[in-house]
Amino acid sequence: MDEGPPVQRLTAREIHLLSAKWKARGHAGDETALRVAQALECVAKRRAGKKPKSLKVLAGRISAWMSRSAIARTH
Repeated sequence: MDEGPPVQRLTAREIHLLSAKWKARGHAGDETALRVAQALECVAKRRAGKKPKSLKVLAGRISAWMSRSAIARTH
């Protein structure tokens, strides 16, 4: 089994910074990037310890965002 570097969990701040980068791509016209930014913001809030919705609700929201993005690309 190949051993790579240890996996490091991102902090809420790091996730928020990634979200900002995705938002910038979204403002350039990439709707999928905006959806990714929204999902990352949700994860950042959860990581920050704010009381979020359940994990099932979070997963449902991410699926809905991605589905809407796929529908938008076909129209």
